[in-house]
Amino acid sequence: MRKPKKFGPYSFRSQTDLIAAIRAILHRYGLKQRVTNPEEARFLNELFKNHPEYVEKVAGRTISHFEVHPYIHGSRCFFVIFYEGGMIDFSFKPVIRALRNK
Repeated sequence: MRKPKKFGPYSFRSQTDLIAAIRAILHRYGLKQRVTNPEEARFLNELFKNHPEYVEKVAGRTISHFEVHPYIHGSRCFFVIFYEGGMIDFSFKPVIRALRNK
């Protein structure tokens, strides 16, 4: 039996379904493009809050929005863009590992 995955107001039947939802967003947008769908942005924000390095990555800054950028070896990665300037990468894989242990 699959174990449901929950975080914030979101719930998925399994880890596989959660990963599929994340990858769908990651590939829906072109490179260096802003995530414009408000529900997808809320979902990414809740996902990011579960990142094991969330506090260090945010470092007291305010999130403006999320974008998709190229990453290592031609892969794609979410980036958090801050109102104060600057941006930082946000891999969903550490979040999946953290949620697995909850």
